[in-house]
Amino acid sequence: GVVIPNGYAEENFAAVEAALPAQSEDPGRRLELLHSGVLYPEERDPRPFFRALARLRAAARIDADSVRVTLRATGHDDFHAESARAAGVEDLVVFAPPLPYADALREMMSVDGLLLFQAAACNHQIPAKVYEYFRAARPVLTLADAAGDTAAAVREAGLDHIVPLDDADAIERGLGAFLDGLRHGSLTGANPDVTARYSRRALAATLADVLDEVVEE
Repeated sequence: GVVIPNGYAEENFAAVEAALPAQSEDPGRRLELLHSGVLYPEERDPRPFFRALARLRAAARIDADSVRVTLRATGHDDFHAESARAAGVEDLVVFAPPLPYADALREMMSVDGLLLFQAAACNHQIPAKVYEYFRAARPVLTLADAAGDTAAAVREAGLDHIVPLDDADAIERGLGAFLDGLRHGSLTGANPDVTARYSRRALAATLADVLDEVVEE
């Protein structure tokens, strides 16, 4: 069988990209991390991530002046806010309301790094957000099972910062390395050639080829 993924609409990103301001190169600026979209309490549980944030702060590697995590439109703000308070990281994490689509894309393309959450129970599912993250061209920290389809997709795109969603120790190490890479400017977004394969135009062409093969058979 052939699977045609959700992909992204290039025209939406191109319009936003044309109006983006230049990004700051100040190495002392606060790093902005973003998860954009629904955070299901079980399938995308951020509690181990919150514990990892707390440990990095306890080790004096981060504070509220150096790192901010925005969780945009989680759909479960009250639940996750209580978890953030329990971990003692409520000053590091912002729960933000939904935005109009173009503004949400602009935010994705403007932050220092993007966060992707997916539990091992969803190993055969890839969040639609992945393809938008690819096109946003920002570095991505993926919290998912290394053996799952989500990890395989981001790995194919050259985004190899992958840690288990449910392992606070591994997240602490991986997040620390990710933040160091952002600070040093050594991280990049998804491979543009891989990204281009997931534009809706390219996927429509793939579907057309599949349909042609079916008709020929």
